[in-house]
This record gives sequence, structure tokens and C-alpha cells, in this order.
Amino acid sequence: MAQWMVTVESVATETPLSRMLTFLQCSNNNRAETVTNHFSSAISQHGRPLHIRTHHGGENVQVWEDMSMHRGENSVLTGSSVHNQRIERFNRDLNRNCSHVFAPIFYELESLEALNVDNDTDLFSLHYVYIPRINRTLDEFKSAFNNHSISSEGNRTPTDIFLLLNYPEAAAEERTVDSVSTPHAHYSFCPLNQQDLQELVVTVNPLENDGNKGKTLYHRVQEFVLHKIVNI
Repeated sequence: MAQWMVTVESVATETPLSRMLTFLQCSNNNRAETVTNHFSSAISQHGRPLHIRTHHGGENVQVWEDMSMHRGENSVLTGSSVHNQRIERFNRDLNRNCSHVFAPIFYELESLEALNVDNDTDLFSLHYVYIPRINRTLDEFKSAFNNHSISSEGNRTPTDIFLLLNYPEAAAEERTVDSVSTPHAHYSFCPLNQQDLQELVVTVNPLENDGNKGKTLYHRVQEFVLHKIVNI
């Protein structure tokens, strides 16, 4: 969904037995500092993994450096996994739950001339409403993925295996690994001043069920921003 400046980044722990999603997060940029912040939050929540797998993108450089410093040079795996079938299934499931859900909405808004990616107001409104909604979907997907049982591993989940390998003394303890999205994204551009942005946060909850897949909320944000700009 890069044409709408919507990116999804992930880092997974990698073991011969399983892979656990350390983070799976949507944002409006793929800068290295953004990915590093996501990774640092994941470490605070789960602890530091022994090995990770990422793709080759330069936005992961700081994560590689961090892992190499704390876990050694062999702690980072990049590119395709030898378990290609598993990765292909993961990507297919992720697309079905994310891109295939939200991209048609964005295309519809464009076809109705309600969304122009070259218009800062439109793009801000899109990100304000849909990035939190996408992250909610990703959180649900990540939780289901990390907690599904693997029959070949005695019905242990990826989370169970992660804890056994990384924290064997704590593996028997009850420990939650679900994450909670912050309702509001950080914006690389914003047509509103800080006071107006705070007013918008109070006025429009992007996670509200508007009965219209977020499109009604999108139009409300557009109207709010245009009203503030006109009255500057």
C-alpha cells in the first residue's frame, strides 16, 4: 500500500522450530528510526530474542546493529527463509487480512475523487483514520499467529517456543504477549497546529464503528481539517 504512504514492517524471531512475530506495525513511513522504535517497544514487551529475521531493506539497519551488539553477528538473518512454504503462507494470510481489506477502500475513495494522494489534507485524513484501524487488524493477526498451536511441536505455540528458548526459567509462568495499539499515529506531516490536532483527537475516534468501513470518519476528518485551514 505504498502508493498511499502506508507501510507495514515486521520482525520475527527465527528458530528451527518456529518463528514468533516480535512486531508487526503499520506507519506512514519506513524510516530506520521508526522501525527501531517499534523494535525497542517489542523488546520492552517480550525481551530480546536470540535470532531475528528481516528483509534486506535499509530501514532495518539500526535493528541489525542493535542485535549484533547484544546477540552477536550471527543473530540476524535476512532475506527469504529456508522454510519458504511457511513464509509464503504467512504472507498470503497477512495480505488477505490487511492489504486485501483496506486497499479496496482506498481505491474506492480515489474512484469517487474523495482521495488524492498529492493532497496533504486527504493523505493526513486517510492516515488519521486508517493507520490505527490497520494496526488493530495487525494486532489481532499477530496475536492469532503467535498463539496458534503447532502439532509437530506438541501443540506448543510460537510464543511457548520463544519463551522456552529465550527464558526457560520463566516458560512455565503465565505471560501475555499481545500488544495494544495506540489509537493515534505519529504523523510525518500534519496540516493542523497542535491545538487543533488535540481537538481532532477528542472529536473523531478513528477506531469508532461508523458502519461504513471508516469512510464516514475519513470524510469527517477532511471536513474538520478544511474548516480549520479556511479559518486560519
